[in-house]
Amino acid sequence: MKLTRIRHIKQLEPYKIVCEWNNGETRSIDFKVFLKDNSFLKSKLLSKEYFDKVKYNPESQTIYWDNFFENDDPELRVLDFCPDVLYEASVIE
Repeated sequence: MKLTRIRHIKQLEPYKIVCEWNNGETRSIDFKVFLKDNSFLKSKLLSKEYFDKVKYNPESQTIYWDNFFENDDPELRVLDFCPDVLYEASVIE
């Protein structure tokens, strides 16, 4: 069974990311809903200025934000999400 992964970000809307997946689907993730129970992540990530800095990582085939966490190791500053979790939280466009 092939793992479902993000191919690329197609569209970015306020707090919503539309991605093309490697199974051919176009799905959107509404981060207002996705983060509803996580006030720490929600308070920072749902800043319009910060949210729009989302990037795609072709190696891990998911989306991420740089410099989310404060610490001395740049690799530990990144906020990313497992693509399986994002897929489950997404809806077909």
